[in-house]
Amino acid sequence: MSTATELIEQFIGLSAKLPPDQLKALDKAILEETGKMKWVPNPGPQTEAYFSQADELFYGGGAGGGKSSLICALAVQNHKNSLILRRVGKNLKGIKRELQRILGSSSGFNDQSGIWKLPDARVIDLGHCEHEKDKENYQGIAHDLKAFDEITQFSEGQYRYVIGWNRSDDTKQRCRVVCTGNPPLSAEGLWVIKYWAPWLDPTHPNPAKPGELRWFTTIDEKDMELPNSAEVVISGRKVKPRSRTFIPARLEDNPDYMFGGYASVLEAMPEELKKGLRDGVFSASLKDEPYQVIPTTWIIAAQERWTPDGWKDWEMTAMAFDPAGGGRDSAELAFRHAGWYGRLVSEQGKHTADGSLAAASIIQHRRDELAVIASVVVLEC
Repeated sequence: MSTATELIEQFIGLSAKLPPDQLKALDKAILEETGKMKWVPNPGPQTEAYFSQADELFYGGGAGGGKSSLICALAVQNHKNSLILRRVGKNLKGIKRELQRILGSSSGFNDQSGIWKLPDARVIDLGHCEHEKDKENYQGIAHDLKAFDEITQFSEGQYRYVIGWNRSDDTKQRCRVVCTGNPPLSAEGLWVIKYWAPWLDPTHPNPAKPGELRWFTTIDEKDMELPNSAEVVISGRKVKPRSRTFIPARLEDNPDYMFGGYASVLEAMPEELKKGLRDGVFSASLKDEPYQVIPTTWIIAAQERWTPDGWKDWEMTAMAFDPAGGGRDSAELAFRHAGWYGRLVSEQGKHTADGSLAAASIIQHRRDELAVIASVVVLEC
């Protein structure tokens, strides 16, 4: 499938062959149409990102590439119900200013609820996921645009959970996920490189071009790349793969910043930050802490070796349970089979509110007649 840039180039080539009068009429129509837009993307990568047909787009790399402007404009012009997220709530100030710049005013914004209602009935929700459990605040809430500003600051669990409700009851409304961000500055953001591996992982066996669509689905808790968009049968059900792409954002493609002196600011940064933020190199700015005990590369290698069915080869050897006592926090259960560690099992606090319910949760996940040792603190009144 052609990328947006290739389609635009084809359009330009075909339009150049039109007779002068038809070409003049086409130019007039384009000017009239763009004149209706509150925001027009810069030529190049930003335009390609704006028109990308990917279900999940990552527009990122260098600082100053117009990433936040893109998601704000999409919410204002292309979508009915949008959610724009930052990891930390106070960092939404830039998003608010950009929305106000595009719209010309802050009319319709409720700072208490974080909801921006536009005159044409579009709604933009501004939110955050500072803590892992904050992702549950968006459970069941449909948005045809789910946008993550600075995606490398979010956890993979937050991302996968929130996009589960990327939908619309309007069959004519396109639904999409758009992420923006710079290269990760810590190990927590490495999942992004794996998620968009065909574009960001230099060791990927089948690298993809910027803007090229690739299709993925999840089989046995692992992402699987498929050759095309055709439906596949998984566990007896038909599943339609979702498309992903990555388009690099560069300072050079944003004249607003490029000619405003921002390039000199980036050039003055430390070398590892300059390569990441100035050049958009995803492996350059990531460094282990000086006193980090276990190297990040070891952790990544262990994660790569892990399989969801590894428990089958070993008896259960240990369990750990952290009750919630009926509060808002979740109870957590961890277990291992010899050297294989399972995913944490979370239970809502009300499901482990007393000893009997907690014991039932433990017994439910207990295998191989594992001995359970309970440490109980008795308070005397």
